[in-house]
Amino acid sequence: MELTKNNKIINLLVIVAIVITIIGFLVDLRNTLIYPGTDLRNRIVGARLMLEGIDPYFFKWHPGLSARFYDPLDISTELLSKVSVPPTVLALHSAIAGLSYLQQKVIWLIVQWAALLGTVLIFLKTSNSQSENNLILVVSFFLPTACFGVFTLTQVKYISFMFFCYQ
Repeated sequence: MELTKNNKIINLLVIVAIVITIIGFLVDLRNTLIYPGTDLRNRIVGARLMLEGIDPYFFKWHPGLSARFYDPLDISTELLSKVSVPPTVLALHSAIAGLSYLQQKVIWLIVQWAALLGTVLIFLKTSNSQSENNLILVVSFFLPTACFGVFTLTQVKYISFMFFCYQ
């Protein structure tokens, strides 16, 4: 009797976690479509600069230059730009650097959520029992929402955190 009651509670938690995750995705999608984001823009500008052979780390935009190289969050009085990722990350972003910023944001949102779901699937495939599966689902879907807020347009640090938590 007690085992059945615990299973019902765990199943309810799994359902709630999945519902919260779906809501989180919808909020992320809305935020992606409405807000400009912060971390992605400087990476895209950095990738565009790199593709043009311009140093993205010391570049400062000024009137007369293409708006494709403009990052509204970059502070013109600072020596360094806001680009804070290595060239390898800029090379990855260069694949979408020619698209509109809205298209880039939607692609980035999909990549982040696919990475989260992919990580969860890896853990589910390596678990040995239904109770482990339930624990993985509850923790995987509650943790980003409860501890860090819903996924935003930032980095994949949430996924990295979850990956290392399970190690």
